[in-house]
Amino acid sequence: MSTPQRRLTRSKRSAAPWFNRLVPRPIYVSTVALLCSAGTVVHAQTNLVTVRTTKELAKVSSQSLYLRDLMPLNATTTQLTISRDQLLHLLRRAIERELLIQEAGRLGVGLTAEQQSQLDTVRQATVQREGDAPGVVHLNPQGTLTQRITFEQREARALMLRANLVARLVATTAHVTREQVVQYYQEHQSEFGTLPQDPAEREIALRQVHLTIRKRLAPIVRAEYEQRVQEYLQQIKSAAVIVINP
Repeated sequence: MSTPQRRLTRSKRSAAPWFNRLVPRPIYVSTVALLCSAGTVVHAQTNLVTVRTTKELAKVSSQSLYLRDLMPLNATTTQLTISRDQLLHLLRRAIERELLIQEAGRLGVGLTAEQQSQLDTVRQATVQREGDAPGVVHLNPQGTLTQRITFEQREARALMLRANLVARLVATTAHVTREQVVQYYQEHQSEFGTLPQDPAEREIALRQVHLTIRKRLAPIVRAEYEQRVQEYLQQIKSAAVIVINP
């Protein structure tokens, strides 16, 4: 008899640090409850757990997540032994991936033609890396080449959708703009000295100055962008209903 889903309320006893950063308040999850629930076997005095592929690990809105959503698996695999840390890491990524896909669908945000082409590049790169026929089944549980390609493309698609969502809703970019370079130069001209009078030499010197400024601003702009991205992702998580089945 399956255990009914239970929405966990705020409790220091059940809070798991890694999940506090992922699941919107007031939903918390107990690491012990996750790893000791039906369908999951904890190996005594080890960091390993055995998870059945039929075990629902989480639900994001109405979408259930199973072990196959965390990694590519053979159709014949019924369970997998994995470290607790790796399981939690993969589950966090799977939940974030599903959140992004759902948010993009809600807002009608899709991939560009260029991004669709990049997904095909992911497939080709995987084929070249693996070097197997699409239907080959390995002795390890990580699925056929086709299954691994499908999984990697889904992960790449989620990252592309994240970039598109951020570009649409967050007024910032990860790259240094020309306007930022010009503004920085105007505010710090004394640092770069006097430019040559000769037009050709002046142009070369100015390009070098701009390159120097871009390199100087790049980590700052990137950090600001990532902060805005994380703030936006947190908004998505806060609006979502995420349930861990105990």
